[in-house]
Amino acid sequence: GLDELYAGDPGFFEYLFENMVWDDTFHVSARLVGPDGRLQKGRTIPFFVGDFKIWKIYSHEPEVTWGPPQRLYNHFVGAIGLFDRNIFLELGGFDDIYLPFFVEETDLCYRAWKRGYRVLYDPRPWLVHHHRESGTILKKFAWNVRKVQYRRNRLLFLWKNLTHPGYIALHLLYLTLQLMFGWVVGHTVFYRGFRQALKRWPEVKARRREEAALSVRSDTQVFAEFGLDFEVPPVELAQPALPEAEVRAQLPGRA
Repeated sequence: GLDELYAGDPGFFEYLFENMVWDDTFHVSARLVGPDGRLQKGRTIPFFVGDFKIWKIYSHEPEVTWGPPQRLYNHFVGAIGLFDRNIFLELGGFDDIYLPFFVEETDLCYRAWKRGYRVLYDPRPWLVHHHRESGTILKKFAWNVRKVQYRRNRLLFLWKNLTHPGYIALHLLYLTLQLMFGWVVGHTVFYRGFRQALKRWPEVKARRREEAALSVRSDTQVFAEFGLDFEVPPVELAQPALPEAEVRAQLPGRA
């Protein structure tokens, strides 16, 4: 929730606004650090083995350099930053099939990628995230509820968005192995999440058809983009980025 976030960089909004000038940019994501200053979430590059795995060792967190960026970084999914409102509405916003929480931002960004848009990461702006200290989900929901919900929504995401035959085959193999051998290691969370996801299959099937009809990139094309840098083209801003104080004055609830 917003109560978990505290602006750490006075130029936070200015940096983000700089990067919202290209027509295909849906979202620009910032760095997320903990109260101790350690990186919590930076650039993410997924690795697909029947399910999405995000390994930091493959994410190649870029060095922070100040001044106008020469390059930005294609990003799997972001939740902290700026979104283009028109594209957000075109995508239909967050999908309520993921309620009450988890994976909704992953779904939103992945759909944007498949429809021809771009999600970028700029390492300059950063926010402090008090996840453990004031996280609403951690406080309000038990561990097993959170784990089952996360597992359910990951499956819903895959069933809704994967269309490439090779990726589907890998996912079916992953499901088969999990269903056959998960009990050996006491992986009951998977079975409970799978059962809950299966009940939503009719809804997922309908939404899957809708998204497939609107996609212009395949899964393999999207994955090929993730590992690439985004070379910043020379562009002249129509108007300068607003100072942070002016942006904050326009936020709801501000006089």
